[in-house]
Amino acid sequence: MTPIDKASIMDIASTTLEFLMILNRTFLEINQTIEPAKIIKKKTNKSEIVVQICSIFFKDKCL
Repeated sequence: MTPIDKASIMDIASTTLEFLMILNRTFLEINQTIEPAKIIKKKTNKSEIVVQICSIFFKDKCL
């Protein structure tokens, strides 16, 4: 198994963000009050979310 490089980790985090945004939109369309629809905060910068996702899944490897 080869180690995952920082670029790959950021790609995974970015893809995860895109997936969460699709889920968020779907939940909003189904029902405005569903709690998971609040996953993506409107005022949060996209790169900040990517870093947050990266740190959740890969700890200190993406900082």
